Formats: sequence, C-alpha cells, structure tokens
Amino acid sequence: MVLNSGGRELLYRSVSGLPVTLHECRTEYDADERKRKKRAERIDELWKSLQDKTLKDDVLFRIVMHRNTELADFIASFFIPGYEKGCIEEVVSNYEIPHAVTKTSRLDAYAESDSCIIHIEMQNEREDWSFSRAWQYNSNIINSFILRGGEYTSLPRVAHIIFMNWDVYGGGRPYYALTMKDQDGIERDKSVMFIYVNMNYRGSDRYGRLNADLECKNYRKMYYNVLRRNVERIKSVKGGMNMAKNLFEQMVEEEVAIELEEAKAELKAKIYDEVKAECHAEGRAEGRESFLRILLKESSPTEISRKYGIS
Repeated sequence: MVLNSGGRELLYRSVSGLPVTLHECRTEYDADERKRKKRAERIDELWKSLQDKTLKDDVLFRIVMHRNTELADFIASFFIPGYEKGCIEEVVSNYEIPHAVTKTSRLDAYAESDSCIIHIEMQNEREDWSFSRAWQYNSNIINSFILRGGEYTSLPRVAHIIFMNWDVYGGGRPYYALTMKDQDGIERDKSVMFIYVNMNYRGSDRYGRLNADLECKNYRKMYYNVLRRNVERIKSVKGGMNMAKNLFEQMVEEEVAIELEEAKAELKAKIYDEVKAECHAEGRAEGRESFLRILLKESSPTEISRKYGIS
C-alpha cells in the first residue's frame, strides 16, 4: 500500500504513541480520489459476481441470511430435533462474536431466540481443524453470553449447523447430529449440538433437494420456495445491490483496515530497526570510548594506536 506524506505522518504518530484517531487514519486513507473510486468499483464487482454464485458461496450465503429470520427458521427446522418454528427473533450474518481476551470468531449467520442460539456456517474447504474450530465457535459464543451479563445457570442451548462439502464420517447420511452422551449412549447434556450437514448427499428426499438448491445458480430451478424467493430478491434486480450494500461496505472496510494495519506494522518494524541500529551505533561508540579510557590508564595513546589499530 502506498501512502502520501500525510498518511505516513499519521502512521508515524500512531506507532510512536502520539495521539491519533481511527477517524484521522480513515480520512487520510480516503483522501485520495482514486482509492474512493477503487472502493466503489470493488463493491460493484462483488455484487456482479453474485450472479454466478450459489448458496454454497460464503458471500451470497451471508447476504441472503442477513436479518432473514424466515430462512434461518427454515434451516433450523430441517436439522434441530424438536425445533418449534417461529421462535427466532433475530439473525445477523458476518457476525463477529464479542470477546475479551480470547481469539474471536466471525460467523456466517448467528440467530437468537428466547431459549436457543443457532449458528449456521457454510464450510466449503476441507480442513483437518474444522472440528476444532467448531468447538472454538461454541466456546466464544458461551463466553460472549457471559460477557453480556448472562449467568452460568441460564446458559442458552447452542446448536451449530455446519454445512460441509464432504461426508465427514463417510456414512452416506444427509447429516450427523452430535450431542453429549455417556458411555451407555444416553444423552445427558442437551446444552450443545453440532450438526454436520453432508452437502454431497444426493438422495431423492428433502435433504437431497436442499443440497440441490444450495448448488443451483438459477434460482428459478430451485425446489424450495423460501430459498428461491430469497435468492431472487438479490439476483433478479439492481435493488439487490442495495440490500447487499451494507455487507459489501463492511467487507471492503475490513479489507481497508487490514491494509492499514499491515502498513502500520511494516512502519513500526522499520522504525524499530532504525532505532535499534542507532542504539547499537551509540553503544559501540560508548563502548569504544570506555575501552580507550581503560587503556589510557595503562598505556600511552601512541602505544594503544599501534597495538590495536585505533586512530
């Protein structure tokens, strides 16, 4: 990233511990008209790319899920045993879990009801740490509940619905629901449930039709009306861009913030190296003078110069 002189000054102040606000940084970063144009182009590019996306794509999935209690309700009713439709009060996509000192998580979709938290995630890449990350999601969600003043005695039930692009256990099932059971297979703890959806399942039942809809680029060919209707409102008219604009702007802001942090880190490292070099130089000079003072007590300047090659 290339910053003008004003930007470099702000970064220097920030890494030097001098007063500087995020607003100043953003103002300086946005001062260049070319960057503002690039940002607008990036938002437009993101929207246009949706036309060839399916719901398996993180971006389209987050946009369709945002504030969409109807769709969250539809997905939850598919996989959560005993789920009562209509209980979800709010849905937020691209949700960053509030945190204190632990590493936070950003969820594709986060939904709350009066008795349950539902996390819906689209996982396309096969990673060895996918299951460990699911537990991190759960820990951070519980931690955020406590940070907001919740009590351990009133912890909500948490259901994680994670769509995975492979059959995680190789059993050919449409999904796997994991709960806490004892050695006799009796469910003892219902506070957390992990549901791993096999998006490779191709059965002729409702789960197979759901997976077909998730992979469908043309919303007109989708089986489920609720999915078809919600994808259509994004893809069919330019108004869909307005619906997605806030999320796009958030995504682009994050890209800008990352660039700014990288520039600050680079400048901080450079300043550190320069100061370190100066300190070493000063230290060598001081050490040289101390060495000479000690020698002068024992030898004459001429003898020191000849013996140690010091001029």
